[in-house]
Amino acid sequence: MNLPEIPDCKKCNGNTTPEQDILMKIQTGQQVTKDEIELLDCAYEFYEQAFAAMKAVNLSEINHEQADILKQYLKDVVNLELIFQNPVTTGLVFRMIWVAGYNEEGGKVRNPEFLSYTPLEVVKANKKLGRANTNESTCLYLAETAQVAVFECKPNPGDRIIISGWTTVEDKPLIMYPINSPQKVNLGVHKATDALDKHLYDSNQYFARMIKVIQNFIGSEFIKDVPKTNEWRYEYLYSAYFADMVLNSEITVLDENNSPMLVQYDGIIYPSIATGYNYDNIAVRETSAPKLKPIFCHEYLVNKIDYDNFNGTANHLPFEGDLIRKSTSIDDNIHWNDD
Repeated sequence: MNLPEIPDCKKCNGNTTPEQDILMKIQTGQQVTKDEIELLDCAYEFYEQAFAAMKAVNLSEINHEQADILKQYLKDVVNLELIFQNPVTTGLVFRMIWVAGYNEEGGKVRNPEFLSYTPLEVVKANKKLGRANTNESTCLYLAETAQVAVFECKPNPGDRIIISGWTTVEDKPLIMYPINSPQKVNLGVHKATDALDKHLYDSNQYFARMIKVIQNFIGSEFIKDVPKTNEWRYEYLYSAYFADMVLNSEITVLDENNSPMLVQYDGIIYPSIATGYNYDNIAVRETSAPKLKPIFCHEYLVNKIDYDNFNGTANHLPFEGDLIRKSTSIDDNIHWNDD
């Protein structure tokens, strides 16, 4: 790997970097000097070189040692807090899980927690990345429709699966980080990109171009459609570790009345690559998962799959199978119609 060296302007001098200090001056309306502008020019040129070098790495062929180098490099390159929040009203969303040994109790899934995010210990044991989670973190993946939830997971014949429907506990939007990209692949990305462009148009030019080049790189990683051939799915490395940065952030910005203007992210909203960008998925951070609840679930035995002909229609599950059982209610336990 041929990665450009991290320049001095992006190295910590105490708790912050020179780049961060100058951008903070800009954000607070202070004048910047010619030398400081030259330093920002240097940082911008470095971003372009670094992102090009990172994209040149074939992530399908890297090993654990190389992945660790790239993780640290990404953290050193993208060390700015990117604040871009979008309140999202989810309505009814869906999730698919596999029935497995760890979540069964007497032949059935009883604990509704198993309908939620994959337990962290299971993620760590699998050691595989997701598009919005590393092998050191977990999140609650949800899709716009039941069909998309299944299509994203692509279970095999013989698998037992559960499809669940989710809604928010309170009638409040979730605070999401919206993925944006010059490739406006669907309406959600189009709106997010236009909103960011409008905000940056009214911002300082040096601040705007810095944010834009970072956002373009991150957006391209979230929407890229490449085969996943690496055993550990390192093709997701950049999007997964950026997602960790977002979902682990602790943003709280108060106004003059001590009311929150910006709060912690609940998750990330991004286009479904599996469906050709026709739908959006959301990845909810572990600590925000209690803001949603499952309201029903159905268990199936998959007999035959039909992914090649799936067109996303709401009444067409991309498999043929047996409906084993339906939930009658969900509280501290899942109650099934065959209990």
